[in-house]
Amino acid sequence: MRKLTGGGSGESGAAGGSPESSGGISHTHAGGDDSHGLSHSSEHDPHDRTLFPWWALAGGGLHGAPSLAQCREIGRALAQLHLAGEGFPQRRDNDRGPRWCQSAAERVLPLLDRVEAHLLNDELAALTEHPRSRLPQGTIHADLFRDNALFDGDRLCGLIDFYYACTDALAFDVAVTVNDWCTQPDGTLDRERADALYGAYATLRPFSEAERAEWPRVLRAAALRFWLSRLVDKLFPTPGELTFIKDPDAFKHILIAHRGAPWVPA
Repeated sequence: MRKLTGGGSGESGAAGGSPESSGGISHTHAGGDDSHGLSHSSEHDPHDRTLFPWWALAGGGLHGAPSLAQCREIGRALAQLHLAGEGFPQRRDNDRGPRWCQSAAERVLPLLDRVEAHLLNDELAALTEHPRSRLPQGTIHADLFRDNALFDGDRLCGLIDFYYACTDALAFDVAVTVNDWCTQPDGTLDRERADALYGAYATLRPFSEAERAEWPRVLRAAALRFWLSRLVDKLFPTPGELTFIKDPDAFKHILIAHRGAPWVPA
């Protein structure tokens, strides 16, 4: 699963540093004879369509609340991505999976207040007690925020920034997307947008019974992952990097909202 990257992710933005904190764009192989990745040659055939650079795509990223039509588009596209990856032989562990969450938590816990520390420890216990490795697995985007989807109006033109693409629970990928696309500024879920996104996804790939049963916890795990990564960026900034730190509380509030009002799609 090779890729070329150019600096940043939908989750956070920076100049330099890790992709999550740096705003870069990934270009993935799209066919052709080299089925294992991109050609790095600068003298490639200009008519060769095995390479699709992001600047050749129409549309732009979303930065406000998405429309219901856009939520449906991204739900369908995510299901198509998951179905297209069925049988893909390569595997890449999630760099920000449960093991990383535990390691990151050990770094930030001494710096949290009592309430935040209790919340974090409770969610870490849930990760251990309900491992998502038991759920259907596949190749996921893992960072499908609004600015990683290019739209022209309500028409989806492309998905970008596959730096964190990995093998993990497919439902976790849906949860990451829902948490960015379908939440209000206070962290609560916009049920109308969430139903639109999940409904479009499920028309192509319905959740299994196990996924439905674990869905509220998977939503929390997705919120935990980004709360932790933003806490690490804020509390342990990398010297010499121009990093635009995003507020960790945004995902803490999403996590708390999911705990208070679990959502299971109809």
